[in-house]
Amino acid sequence: MKTHSRSRMGRSMWIFLMSIVLSHLTTDRVRADVPQAIPQSDRRTICREMESVLDAELNSWYPLCIDTACGGYYSDINSRWELEGRQEKMIVTQARHVWSAANAAMFYQRDNVLRTFSAHGVAFLRDKMWDRECGGFYDRVNREGEPVRENGQLIKRAYGNAFAIYGLAAYHGASGDTAALRLAQESFAWLERHSYDSLYGGYFQFMSREGTPWTEGYRGTPPKDQNSTIHLLESFTELYRVWPDARLRERLHSLLRIVRDTITTDKGYMALFFQRDWTPVSFRDASAAVRQKNYEFDHVSFGHDVEVAYLMLEASDVLGIRDDSATRRTAKRMVDHALRGDRKQRR
Repeated sequence: MKTHSRSRMGRSMWIFLMSIVLSHLTTDRVRADVPQAIPQSDRRTICREMESVLDAELNSWYPLCIDTACGGYYSDINSRWELEGRQEKMIVTQARHVWSAANAAMFYQRDNVLRTFSAHGVAFLRDKMWDRECGGFYDRVNREGEPVRENGQLIKRAYGNAFAIYGLAAYHGASGDTAALRLAQESFAWLERHSYDSLYGGYFQFMSREGTPWTEGYRGTPPKDQNSTIHLLESFTELYRVWPDARLRERLHSLLRIVRDTITTDKGYMALFFQRDWTPVSFRDASAAVRQKNYEFDHVSFGHDVEVAYLMLEASDVLGIRDDSATRRTAKRMVDHALRGDRKQRR
C-alpha cells in the first residue's frame, strides 16, 4: 500500500511539536499557573520517548526525500520507504519540509545539516514555485518544477501561499537569511493585492495565475473556507515572530477574530465552507442522501478543531494580547467538544 508523504509529513510535524512542548516541561522552572498533573520524572520519560521517535522520523525522511537532481523534496514514497511515483511537487508538502527541517535545526542545534536541508527547499520555492512573471506561488509543479495545470488552468490558492510564508519565515528564524524573509514578505504583499477581501474580511481561496480572485468560488467549491483561513492565521503568526509589521499585525488580529468568532460555532466546532460574506455552507436540514453527497462541505472535523485551539492561543500569544479570556474560552470549548466526539451536538 502506497503512503503519500503529505500525510506522513503531517504526523512528523506534530511529533516534532509535541517533543518541543514535552522538553519544555522537563525544565526546572515550571510556571505556577500551569497545573502539574504529570510528575516531573514521568515528563522526562515521555520527553525521552518522544525525542527518540523524532530522531527516527527525521532519520527516515532526511536525506531520503532530498531531490538532488531537480531540487526540492520527493513527494511519493511508499510504505517500504522507497521512492515511487511521478514525484509531482505540491507547495504545501515542499513548504512543510522547509518548516520542519528549520525547526528541527533550531531544536537540536547540533550541526548545520538540517538547516542545509531546509535551505534546499527554500531554493526550490524561490526558483521553481514562485511565479516570477505574475507573482505568487504555483500550487503544483512536476518533478522538474514546471507548473501543472488543473482543468486547463494554472490555479493559485491562498492556502498554498500561506504554507510558503510559513516555511520561509521559519527558515529565516533558523538561519537569519534575509532573502527568505523578503520572499515571505513578497508573498504576503501578493495575497494583500489579490486575495484579501476588503469588503467582508478574510481571503479568497482561489485565484487565476494573474491573481484574479474567484469571488464566487471555483468549480462548485465556495470562495472561503476554514482550512485556508486557519493556515493563513498560522503562517501570519510565524511571519509576525520575525517581522512585526503593522499591517501584518492588523491582518493577524483580524484572522484570529474571524476564526474564533465567525468560523467557530457556539457548540465548539468549526463550520467548513463559506460564501463571501461568511455565511456558512450548511446541509444540516437536507435529506440524508443530500447530506452524504455534500459531506466534504459540511461535517465536524475534530482534528482541525483541536489544531485550531492551539493556533488561536499561539496567535494571541504572539500578538501579545493580555488576558485573552475570549480566545481561551473558545479554545477550551473546541477541545472539550472534540474529546466528547459528539457529532449530534451539531444539530
